[in-house]
Amino acid sequence: MVEVYNAAHTLIGRLRSGKGPILLECRTYRVKGHYVGDPEKYRTREEVKKQVEQNDPIRRYSTYLLEQSFIQSGEIDALWKEAQEEVEAAVQFAEQEPYPAPEEALEDLHSSRTEVFA
Repeated sequence: MVEVYNAAHTLIGRLRSGKGPILLECRTYRVKGHYVGDPEKYRTREEVKKQVEQNDPIRRYSTYLLEQSFIQSGEIDALWKEAQEEVEAAVQFAEQEPYPAPEEALEDLHSSRTEVFA
């Protein structure tokens, strides 16, 4: 949560000052299977449910913001509503657009950028 942001901020500063390379390891929990249709026999539904309830990053960050008085409960509700409306508008837009031509399937698949990043 905030620890990841702080660590990344520090490491990015080191990188930009030429003190790299640097590795930031972020461990997380996969709430979905490895692929669509994964029977997930390596864990129980209860385990996944518990992880989501206890470690959902959006819920944890919302709690953090409230506890630190950075935001009020009504503001969080308004943000959720705004996000939902944005998603619904995007879905509606996508459903109304015609399918692309098959020859467009590989467009923008690879970057044409050739610069080397230091």
